[in-house]
Amino acid sequence: MKRKIYFVRHAERNTIIKDDYNAPLTEKGQLQSQNLIEIFKNEEIDAIYSSPYKR
Repeated sequence: MKRKIYFVRHAERNTIIKDDYNAPLTEKGQLQSQNLIEIFKNEEIDAIYSSPYKR
């Protein structure tokens, strides 16, 4: 069975918020994350692993 693994770095975060755990995405980061939906919408994805950060 052929397997694909994708590593995706988070989109642009708001650096004004110094609390790394709770820092949200910027408006640009939100657009970047929406672009990921478009990129992966036709892929068969069995699992997604993520950090606990808000972004």
